[in-house]
Amino acid sequence: MKKFLVLGVLVFLAGSSFAKISNVKVSGSLEVQSFSLNNAWDLADYENGTNDDKIDETRSRVLVGISAQVSEGVRGKILLSKNNRRYGEGSETVAGWGSALNKVLVENAYLVIDDFIDIFKLTLGRQFYGEKGDLVLYYGPTSDDNLIVFALDGLKAEASVGPVGLCLISGKVIENAWAVPSTDEDLVGIILNTDDVLEGLNLSVYAYKDVDKSAGGIANRDDLRVLGLKAGLEIPQVEGLKAKAEYAMNAGPDKSGATTVNYTGNALFLSASYNGLNVAGELGVSAEYASGSGDDATTNDKNEAFIPINPDLRYGEIWANSLGNVGITDCSIMKAGVSWLPDFEERLSAKLCYLTFTENEVTAGQKDDWGSEIDLKIGWEQSDSVSLELILAQLTPGDALKNALGVTTDDPITKLSARLKVSF
Repeated sequence: MKKFLVLGVLVFLAGSSFAKISNVKVSGSLEVQSFSLNNAWDLADYENGTNDDKIDETRSRVLVGISAQVSEGVRGKILLSKNNRRYGEGSETVAGWGSALNKVLVENAYLVIDDFIDIFKLTLGRQFYGEKGDLVLYYGPTSDDNLIVFALDGLKAEASVGPVGLCLISGKVIENAWAVPSTDEDLVGIILNTDDVLEGLNLSVYAYKDVDKSAGGIANRDDLRVLGLKAGLEIPQVEGLKAKAEYAMNAGPDKSGATTVNYTGNALFLSASYNGLNVAGELGVSAEYASGSGDDATTNDKNEAFIPINPDLRYGEIWANSLGNVGITDCSIMKAGVSWLPDFEERLSAKLCYLTFTENEVTAGQKDDWGSEIDLKIGWEQSDSVSLELILAQLTPGDALKNALGVTTDDPITKLSARLKVSF
């Protein structure tokens, strides 16, 4: 496998002599995730329901990468992924259509050029971008039930201008080669950040534009823009106290339909946590609030709901990861959590979270209560490279969820999940 990856790097970085390549490293991870989800479709237990909607599934995700110093000031990386096969499915062949090799995807294939024109650090190629849990934009491995991996083809340029950090991103989300009129989807963005304003305070502003031309031509393109401000604060005088806030707003026209629709939505995220309590170990408490504006549907030339680009804001093991409600387009979510690292076993951790989900804009006759969820997570760090997480979750449905599924029953959705991760 290592020889195969090295060969891949050599092909990808064609033009560099073998003698210049050094510091070759192989890394990656194997994740095995099992879950049992019950009542997801009819909100009725097995005895009372009309469907056998108990889903038991085990899936694995393998990431294997190789990085190397290509030449002075230039590094490269290739990362392969495979996550298609569920336990219990038939064996896969090695070659041919639908084979195992056919399901191995190249998620990273990029070069990093340090001190480009003595100003920028450039990352060029297929890469991950952003941070897990981001409100607006994230490309990388996710924690959903399918263990999906997102990646972005493009260029990222980073620089420091005095106390301000600058990041420019230009990416190609969809490429339809030689299509006329163009039906591509393109992404550009600029991010400025600084921690020089106040001790413990980090500020950043961002602006992204996602241009979707799938409807065909400049006159019919969807031009979504997202502008935002982030703040993170750690109180130096109170160890363990942290707070975060983010505000984002939409702009731009969507001309892909019969009527031009202007994006006017907004979103707010607030969080605070404190990990300075001692109760037979380290006890932490946290609270979060996130809300997307929603659309009251009173006008057909405005979309007042908050529209992110590719978010990873995941609230609830069931609500987000099983039901697919990622982000906060038109929902208000409140979350309270308690975490504990016991003294008697440093490898053990526990976290309990309670969440509520409420629709912000509803029409006459609709309901706004989607329900509430409670998640219990138990973690075990076998070593720096081996970890296990057990999750027990229950979502109690509200009237909005019952109406969406077209049922009158209200038995809770339950989920038992386990994930083993081995890093190398």
